[in-house]
Amino acid sequence: MNSFNIGNIKNKGISLWSSLKKTRIKFSGLFSQDLLNDNWYEDLEESLILADSGPRTARKLIDALKVEVSINKSVKNTEDARVIFEQLLFNIVNPLAPKHSELKKIEQINDTGKPFVIMIVGVNGSGKTTTIGKLANFYKSSNKSVMLAAGDTFRAAAGEQLKYWGEKNDIPTIFQKNGDPASIAFDAVKSSEAKEKNVLLIDTAGRLPSQLNLMDELKKIKRVIGKALPSAPNHTWLVVDGSSGQNTLSQVRLFHEKLVITGIIITKLDGTSKGGFILSLQDAKIPIQFIGVGEKIQDLKNFEPADLVASLIGK
Repeated sequence: MNSFNIGNIKNKGISLWSSLKKTRIKFSGLFSQDLLNDNWYEDLEESLILADSGPRTARKLIDALKVEVSINKSVKNTEDARVIFEQLLFNIVNPLAPKHSELKKIEQINDTGKPFVIMIVGVNGSGKTTTIGKLANFYKSSNKSVMLAAGDTFRAAAGEQLKYWGEKNDIPTIFQKNGDPASIAFDAVKSSEAKEKNVLLIDTAGRLPSQLNLMDELKKIKRVIGKALPSAPNHTWLVVDGSSGQNTLSQVRLFHEKLVITGIIITKLDGTSKGGFILSLQDAKIPIQFIGVGEKIQDLKNFEPADLVASLIGK
């Protein structure tokens, strides 16, 4: 089992630390007390719930903490308990980290001469199209050639918005006003293959997972992508709004049931007081690929479990 250690922290709290300030405040002062008693455990559980970790996750963590404290006789105060609590949090979120870096996967796929195709889905307002712009910048900054496909034809401004991100990154965008989303996706795959692009990012229309007819269209788009290139899509990533808290988990489950989601991108973490919901994503067992920590084009970061634990609890 990997251990939580301050040395594991990649960014030393720069962006994620700032983004989760409102969530972290809920734990303020809890670990500066001397007494470990029932009231303290109740306050910690309440803080977890207020941070939107969910009652079941909060209860599981508190029960585990009590067991570990009772076993470890050297624990004398809440600061000692913090060390154990951080490890428990790390044990929950560490399995959510991708097993391999996406750049390494792309390099392996590129050895075949085929584009690495990522289909992006999510509900309206999740920040999906903006996230694609940030992803485009991320991959281009990693010396990969990128193409975008404006497959969201339901929202009038979506195609124009994606074209803007393409122009901002000097990246070509496949765009057809009022075109059929599946046809746009098919053409984009063929074009990215012909032009030997490394990465193709395909936008899709935002929808609620309860809109079954629209979810069926997403399944159709995914099938068509596979017909254009048998290895595609290499990924189907779900973009979720970090300020939605526990509602996110139901979205993940329903999208995964329909499409087999291979990764999650969490947006709008900056300023949310509900960052604890990430702990409940353990139930979905889908890796968190990236997190959005601001509005700038560079504000998309690889998910690092140690960073999250440090930024949630603080010291």
